[in-house]
Amino acid sequence: MTNSLEKKLEALSISNLEDLFTETYSEWFCSLKGNEFFCKINPTYLKNEESFEFLKPQFKFFDLALEIITNQENKVLEKRSNEDNEIIEKESQILYGLIHSSYILTDEGMEKMKEKFLNGDFGECPRLLCKNSVVLPIEFQNDISQCVKLYCPICKRVFYPPYKYMKMIGAYFGSQFPHLFLKKYPEFEKKQEMEKYQPTMFGFDIHEESELYYKPQKKSKKGDDKN
Repeated sequence: MTNSLEKKLEALSISNLEDLFTETYSEWFCSLKGNEFFCKINPTYLKNEESFEFLKPQFKFFDLALEIITNQENKVLEKRSNEDNEIIEKESQILYGLIHSSYILTDEGMEKMKEKFLNGDFGECPRLLCKNSVVLPIEFQNDISQCVKLYCPICKRVFYPPYKYMKMIGAYFGSQFPHLFLKKYPEFEKKQEMEKYQPTMFGFDIHEESELYYKPQKKSKKGDDKN
């Protein structure tokens, strides 16, 4: 260890060291790589246990996981086996995610997600003609085994996220979030008209009535085909 480093360590008082570990669970969780879609849940909301009591049957250590999330663990992990500690830590992350899915439907949560939307934290639509329109996280089944998807307010299509977000659980955002978000902020859905592909030849548009214009064939319905 160098002399300069030793001097820096000696300069740190106990109070300074304590300040280094005042980070809340929400701040820690949202700072993890791959968790950029999440917003920080208000500590007051986390302490309102009645709002998510229905989740309790899904967890082995619900109360302990909640204590970790609300920064009230009081060295609870030191009293248990390493195997139990791993389960509790994993359940705390899952519990935070499921609570997050309900928090972002509140007015306060919507405002936080709106800020992330405007910052482009959720990414952009991969469709070229949407011109880099920002997207919203969604999952249809609310199943923790399914990864998050991305919904584009312009073309109204759903896409898989970039590879680095494929492990993010979609249930942490839910199926109703984009719908309620756009209902609250309709200006984002009407921000721009969806541009359609226009076929051209030698720089000139091809008219729809032209023989050169390609029209996708409509799939026939069952029962329409005659033998």
